[in-house]
Amino acid sequence: MRAKSRCVTATAHLVQACTWRRTRNPCCHPKLRMSHPFDDVLAHSRAKQVLLRALGSGRLAHAWLLTGRDGIGKRLLAKRFAQALLCKSTVLGQGVEAVARCGTCVHCHRVEQELHPDVLFLRPEGASLLIKQIRDMQAGIAFNPFEARMRVVFIEEAHTLMEAAANALLKTLEEPTGKTIIILITDRPQQLLPTIISRCQVLRFAPFDVPALISFLSAREIPHERAERIAVLAEGSIGEALELCQLEDLEGVFDGLEVIEQLAEKNAGAVLELAAKLATDREQVQLMVTLLRAYLRDLMCLAAGLDEDRLMLRWRRARTRETVKGLDVTRIDRALASLDRFLLALRGNVNLLLAVEHLFFELKQHLHNPREPLALSS
Repeated sequence: MRAKSRCVTATAHLVQACTWRRTRNPCCHPKLRMSHPFDDVLAHSRAKQVLLRALGSGRLAHAWLLTGRDGIGKRLLAKRFAQALLCKSTVLGQGVEAVARCGTCVHCHRVEQELHPDVLFLRPEGASLLIKQIRDMQAGIAFNPFEARMRVVFIEEAHTLMEAAANALLKTLEEPTGKTIIILITDRPQQLLPTIISRCQVLRFAPFDVPALISFLSAREIPHERAERIAVLAEGSIGEALELCQLEDLEGVFDGLEVIEQLAEKNAGAVLELAAKLATDREQVQLMVTLLRAYLRDLMCLAAGLDEDRLMLRWRRARTRETVKGLDVTRIDRALASLDRFLLALRGNVNLLLAVEHLFFELKQHLHNPREPLALSS
């Protein structure tokens, strides 16, 4: 999946989505009242409350770490926080009522356009954040802000910090300047140095649940059946859901699940042929893995005797109910473990065709009904 392009466009999609939300809700229209700092950020009430209280009290952490999967609003909320911090309408330390984001002053406008001289945006150059970028940032924050009351530094995809860059950043976090706030944004906090995490105030962003995504997409006039399928593939990300809305062959992804469901009935030649067809498109592989994870979860729910209302692929409940016959929790758990190993391999420099073939043969072994013969040869 083209993760980088999705990450870059996710915030733009969220802004577009939230603009739609404001225009449909007259109470949020900027002409009718002063904009609440975070009124166009969907959900994440706890993170918004923490940031709002920090602004209202004037006791601001010098470093923040925003974690959660891509496309759920981390960057958008961080930018709104910076606007509220620098906005001429905000009076720090005078309670949450004195915190605002007018959206029209020079600070709000320049932060939105990423042109503010006191707001720095650090993004990976190539695959990594380099020590040169950190050194340049350190040189810049050594002086007082040019125009605003404080300086803000965004470090996006912070998990890509090279070792030397991470150690250099750690020195800044250990010896903070009084007028600089650093905001690290990542979807892989486990790859950060523990010493960096310990010096930040951490805000964790939860993904959106499937009903919330369906409601969001339906409100954007996406047909309910298509919205239901997109919500499953989006895995809690609004940015991903909006990208998937543009996918023409969405039904083809779900048709592929029916083919994979019949792996146990196929001989080795047919499995290799199916793997070769799928492995030509890495993005399709990623979508299929997401769908497989939801499918295996549904099988696990039914095998464990849980209610069918817990299923994610609810429109396939009859088919899933039939498939789970003869399977037990152990076999499904092994299939999930195989899928996890495949996902881990995808993050490295793996031969996609060989990885897909290996996954399919493992799924064939784990999910076939033990009461039936396992087809191997033609």
